[in-house]
Amino acid sequence: MVDNGGDIYTVDADTFADTYAEISPGRYIKTAEVWANVAESDGVIQTLEGETHYAAGDYIVYNDEAGADGYAVGREEFESMYEPC
Repeated sequence: MVDNGGDIYTVDADTFADTYAEISPGRYIKTAEVWANVAESDGVIQTLEGETHYAAGDYIVYNDEAGADGYAVGREEFESMYEPC
């Protein structure tokens, strides 16, 4: 379980181990790059943990360049958490 500023959700154990680093006991930061596209219409994406619904304008995010291990994030939340590289 991840508590991201009150937004609580599950993350696949292998994905978590590959994409997060511990910064202090019990506190982690995502360190891996992600690939993202803006959704053109409402939809749903199958995730490793189930499924996520999204709206047009939200981001569809992937933990690898091939487009596997994806999830959806609202536009405002995505833009506050990630920076372009």
